[in-house]
Amino acid sequence: MTIASGVHQSARLSLDDLQSERSYSARVYGTSKLCNILFTRELARPAPELSANCFHPGVVRTGFRVPFRAGRDG
Repeated sequence: MTIASGVHQSARLSLDDLQSERSYSARVYGTSKLCNILFTRELARPAPELSANCFHPGVVRTGFRVPFRAGRDG
């Protein structure tokens, strides 16, 4: 089972720069989730009798997108 995210929809997969060495941005997270989905699809293809799943865990309030503030715990 692999984990995806809705942000895969904004991903841009560059086969020339799979490690994001030339360009890195927040979009790389979406690209990693797109790769998870593509991996899961390929995993399921040769053996359709087996189950390969990819899921979005839902929205979790983590503060991931909140800018760091000095002195803030956590």
